[in-house]
Amino acid sequence: MARAAGSPKRYDAEGNVVPTTNFGYAGSYSTVDNSRMNGIAEAVETITDRESRVLIWWLANTPGPDMHVELTITEIAARLKMDPKALSRNVAKLNKLRLLLHVKTIGRNRFFRVTPYLTHQGSAFEQRTAIRDWNPPEIPAYVPPQKDKPKRPRKAAAGEEE
Repeated sequence: MARAAGSPKRYDAEGNVVPTTNFGYAGSYSTVDNSRMNGIAEAVETITDRESRVLIWWLANTPGPDMHVELTITEIAARLKMDPKALSRNVAKLNKLRLLLHVKTIGRNRFFRVTPYLTHQGSAFEQRTAIRDWNPPEIPAYVPPQKDKPKRPRKAAAGEEE
């Protein structure tokens, strides 16, 4: 198996070389917030299946961190086999919910990206930096996870043993 120049070999407990392979994803990949994505999937009263499909397309076609898709609504509609007017309505609703964010306009074409609260391509530090610029999306079925606060140990009163 070919190894990248300078890549370290890994060894098991007996000193044998452990076979390695390239990273399992083909091309770029994103991390997503599972609880927010679940909220989108469960928000059937608010977000339609078609709107979810449009959002998934945007997730899959985002070219990189903090970048937007450089295709017009007409071009995206052709790829999704949708009517451009229907796609425009779906995008407008996703934009209203702040799941897709309008980032620039050229002529009559508006360009969008996915909110960094939902997905990000890059390091955790870059994601924390990216979300400072945007309000969180409105996802009706999303319930933020509750963090269990660790209990502080009780101080022993005078004369008590710990």
